[in-house]
Amino acid sequence: MDDLINPKPEPNLNVNVIIELVDLFFDRVQCFVPLFHRRNLRDSVLAQGTSPSCPLLLYSIMAVAAFAHPDPDVRANRPLWYRKAKIAYEATGHMPEQPLETLQAATCLVLYAFTVGGHSDGLLILGKASRQAVALGLHHMDSPTRAMLLGTTLPGSGDWRETEQRRRVVWALFILDRGMCFLAGFAYAIDDRQLRVRLPMMEAIFQDSDEPQDTAMYSQDPKALLASLQQHTAGNPLHYLILSYSLLGRISEHIYSPEYDEQDAPQRSERETLEQILTKMRLVLPRSATDFAAASSSDFRYAVWLRISMDVHTIFLHHTPKKTLQHHDRDECHQDNWNRCVATARNTALLIREASRVSVDLLMNPLLAAPIFVCARILVIEYVLTSHPPPDPPRRDSALRADLEVMVLALDRLKEAFNGVEKFRVGLFFHLRHDSAALLTIKSEGSRGILRTCSKWTCFSDLDVLSAIPD
Repeated sequence: MDDLINPKPEPNLNVNVIIELVDLFFDRVQCFVPLFHRRNLRDSVLAQGTSPSCPLLLYSIMAVAAFAHPDPDVRANRPLWYRKAKIAYEATGHMPEQPLETLQAATCLVLYAFTVGGHSDGLLILGKASRQAVALGLHHMDSPTRAMLLGTTLPGSGDWRETEQRRRVVWALFILDRGMCFLAGFAYAIDDRQLRVRLPMMEAIFQDSDEPQDTAMYSQDPKALLASLQQHTAGNPLHYLILSYSLLGRISEHIYSPEYDEQDAPQRSERETLEQILTKMRLVLPRSATDFAAASSSDFRYAVWLRISMDVHTIFLHHTPKKTLQHHDRDECHQDNWNRCVATARNTALLIREASRVSVDLLMNPLLAAPIFVCARILVIEYVLTSHPPPDPPRRDSALRADLEVMVLALDRLKEAFNGVEKFRVGLFFHLRHDSAALLTIKSEGSRGILRTCSKWTCFSDLDVLSAIPD
C-alpha cells in the first residue's frame, strides 16, 4: 500500500529522460501553469535522480509534459505516470507533508485530466486542491490581517521564490477553474471573493532576478482590478490573463444564473456593466498584450491566449436568448447582437491565421480548445443559416467557410497533442449535422444553449469535421 501512496520510479527510468521531461515542461507547459522556478527544480531533479523526495510531484510533471516528447515509448507512459501520481495525491490529507509540492502536483494533474478528456477527475482534483489551499491559508497569504491557525496555516517563507511559487499555484488553479467550468456554467471551486493574494511577478524576474518584484493585490471586482493594473502592471501578461479569467467568471455566472432574465432591471444593468468593463479592458491593454507586432517573442503565446479569451467574453455577452427581448424590438436587437458575435468569431479566425504564419505551436494550448469551439459554433450557425435563404437554392459564403475551416483545422492540430479536445470537435460535428430549422432554434437559445446540447454530442470513430461542412 505504501508503494501506491509513495510510488517509487521504475528502475529502468533514465535520469536523462526525467531531465528532458522537466525541460519540456518549461518549454511547452509552464506558460499555461507557471508554477516552478526552473533552476531550482532542475537542480533538485539532478541531485535526487530517480529517488525524488516527492515522487508525486515528479510523476505529475512527467505525465503532463510527456505529450511533447519525441520518443513514443516515453509518451506511452503518460497514463501510468498519471495513475501513480493520482493515487499518491488521493492519499494526501488537508495538511499534506509537502504542501507546496502537493499543490503543484495537483495543478499538473488537473491540467493532464483536462487534456485527455477526464473532466470529472480534473474537477474533483481541482476541488480538493482548492480546499487544501484554503486549509493552508494560501487564499489569504498576502492579507495584512491574515489569521494564523496553529497546526494548519502554512507559515511564511523567508525565501521569496518559495513565496512566489505559493502565489503562482493559487493563480494556476484559478485559471484552470475558470477555464474548465465557464462553458457549461459549473460552480467554481475557488471563490475569488476570499482571495487576498498578490498577482504573480514577471516571469523573467521570477526566473532570473536576485530581487523580488512588488505586484498589485488581486480584487474580485474586475473594474477595480483593471484600475489597479493600470497603475501597477508593467506589461505582465499573466496579470492580463488573470483579469480576463476573472471577468470570464463573472460573465459565465451572469449568463448561467438560475434567475437569468434580461428583462430584469438589475440583471440588465449587470450585463451592461460587464460590457463596459470589457470595452475598457480592450482599450486599456497595451498593444504588446494582444498584438504580435508589438509583443516580445516570449509573449506570443500569451497574446494569442488573451485575445481569444476576450473574444469569448464578447460572444457570451451578446449571444443572448431571443425570447428574453421585448416583442417589438426582439428581431432587430437580437440580430444586432448576433452580428457582433459573428464579427468577433471571424476576428478569432483571423488571429488563428496570424498565429499560424509564425508557428502552429502558438496555438498548442489546451485551454484554447473551448474558446475556439465557442467561436466556431457561431460560424457554423451563421454559415448554414445564411446559406439557406428559402426558397432559393443555397448560396455559400466562401469567405465564411474559409474562416470556419481555419477553426476546425486548429482543433484538429490541438487534438493531435491533447486527446481531450476531441469532445469539442464532436460538438462542432453535432451542430453541422443539424438543418436550418434546428440551428435557428439553437441560435435563439443564446450561449446558454451549449449546456442543453452538450449531453447529446455523440462520439464517432474517425471523425472528419472538415468534410461535414456543407459545400
